[in-house]
Amino acid sequence: MKISLKNQIKNTTTETVNSDSKLTETAYLLYSPVNAEHLKKSIAQFKAGNIFKRKIFEK
Repeated sequence: MKISLKNQIKNTTTETVNSDSKLTETAYLLYSPVNAEHLKKSIAQFKAGNIFKRKIFEK
């Protein structure tokens, strides 16, 4: 399954990732080992309650 997802991502570099497809977006984000590690750390921080709110300012 992992191989087919990697091949799918490589073959769709010129296509727009469908934002409605959570599986495709997740596979895309996890394809890079650096991204995967960053996401794992972020999830661990969230689960540990190490989060804070920010105001987002519009231009």
